[in-house]
Amino acid sequence: MDSIAKYKVGIAGCGLIAGGFEEDPLREHPCTHIGAFKTLQKTEVVAAAEINAEKLQRFSKRWGVKNTYTDYRKMVSKEDIDILSVCTNTPSHADVVIAAAEAGVKCIFCEKPIAVNLKEADEMIKICRKNGVILAVNHTRRWDSNYQNVKEMLLSGRIGEIKFATGYCNFRLLNSGTHLFDTLRYFFGNAEWVFGRIMNDDVDPGGYGVIGFKNKTHAFVDLTNNDYDIFEIDINGSAGRIKISGNGRIFELWSAKQSKNYADLKELYPEEFPRPAVVKNMMVAAAENMVDCIEKDEKPICSGEDGRAALEIVLAFHESHKKNMPIKLPLKNETLTVKTAK
Repeated sequence: MDSIAKYKVGIAGCGLIAGGFEEDPLREHPCTHIGAFKTLQKTEVVAAAEINAEKLQRFSKRWGVKNTYTDYRKMVSKEDIDILSVCTNTPSHADVVIAAAEAGVKCIFCEKPIAVNLKEADEMIKICRKNGVILAVNHTRRWDSNYQNVKEMLLSGRIGEIKFATGYCNFRLLNSGTHLFDTLRYFFGNAEWVFGRIMNDDVDPGGYGVIGFKNKTHAFVDLTNNDYDIFEIDINGSAGRIKISGNGRIFELWSAKQSKNYADLKELYPEEFPRPAVVKNMMVAAAENMVDCIEKDEKPICSGEDGRAALEIVLAFHESHKKNMPIKLPLKNETLTVKTAK
C-alpha cells in the first residue's frame, strides 16, 4: 500500500489547458494541469467539473477521472478537495474561486488572467484570505528555472544598472499580454505608470506602448502580432544585455567589453548563459509549488496579488488609450472591464 499522503485535486473546466494540450505531440509534456498533477506522487485527481457534458465525458475517459460534475459548485461541496485547478473561461474565474474558497478548498491554482476587472480580482483575493485559502495564478514562466536565473542575474547586477527593456508577445493584451506583463514585473518589480495604445477590436484587443516601473526601468512592449506565436524580452543594462527569444526558449547573455574594432568604445560580446542546476518541467514545478504551499505554509511563486497586478497593467492600457495620456498606478477605476471571448 502506498504510504504517501495524497492531496486530492479537482479540475474545474476541461478544456485545452486542463488536459487537451497533452494531445499535441510537439509540446513538452506534461503541459496541462491534470498532466502535471498526475506525475506527482503526493496528488490524486479525484474529480472534474465541466458545463459541456460531452467534453466532460471525453475528459473523464481520457484521464480516468471517475467523479464528474456539470456544476462546479456541486463538485466543491461534495468532494473533499485539497487543490482546485480553475481552468474555466476568464469571466467565470471569480465565481469558481470564491465558491471553492468558501467550500473549504485549501489551495486554488487559477488560470491566467485572474479576472476581467480589478473588482473581481480583489474579491477573489479577499475571500481566499478570509478563509485561509492559498490562491495562485498560472503565469507559468515564474516556475521556469531559466527565468529564475535571469531574475537572479538582474538582482546580482550581472548586466549592471538596468536601462530599458523591450517585449514582444501575441495579439490580445489580456489573454497573452498578462504573461508578458507578469514576467516583466517578476524581473523589475511593480509598475508605476502605463502609456499605451490598443488596436481596434472590441474583444480583448492587442496593443503597444511603454510601462514604467518603480525601479526606474521602462519597457517598450508590442502585442500587435497575430500571425505567429511570439514571446521575446530584451533587457539592456549598463554592463550587458540579456535576451530571451525563440518564443521564450532561447536565453542569451552579452557583456559590455572594450571594443575590438574601436579604441574609444565598448561593444557587446556573447557570454555563456548560466544554466540552471536543476531543470524541471514548468507545469510540474507549479504543481509541486501548490503542494509545498500547503505543507510548508509558503506563498505561491505567482500569487493572486501577482495576477491582479498583471491584470492592472492590461486595464491601464485601455484607460491610457481612452484618455490619450500616461496612467499612473494604482488604477482608480476598479470596474473597468476587458471584453473577452466566452
